[in-house]
Amino acid sequence: GAIVYRRSSSITHLENCTTLERLGLGKLSSELSRSRASAMGLRLTKAVKDYLDGTPVLISVDVIRKKQKLRLDGIIKTVITLSCNRCGAPALESIFSNFSVLLTEEPIQEPEFVNLGTTYG
Repeated sequence: GAIVYRRSSSITHLENCTTLERLGLGKLSSELSRSRASAMGLRLTKAVKDYLDGTPVLISVDVIRKKQKLRLDGIIKTVITLSCNRCGAPALESIFSNFSVLLTEEPIQEPEFVNLGTTYG
């Protein structure tokens, strides 16, 4: 179930609803995550015919066209179920993740060494 509309001639907005199960992430889905997603306003559309009892995932993307490049700016919204490491009970985590992707015909110059840093904790 995709919704498509144009803001201008160079920007197209797409919204699509799917489920964690359709994305192969069924282990992160539960009745609790479905309930929380519903409370957040995330609902499955009528176009989703399989996994009707799945946890909804909303993907919203702006596609910006400039010359030979496409830039995708978007957000993914869903709820996942994880297990608490202390007590083993299900713990819900709301996901609001922004992303940007640049698609071009020319290869992008990447640095020789990528330092991802170190996190302790």
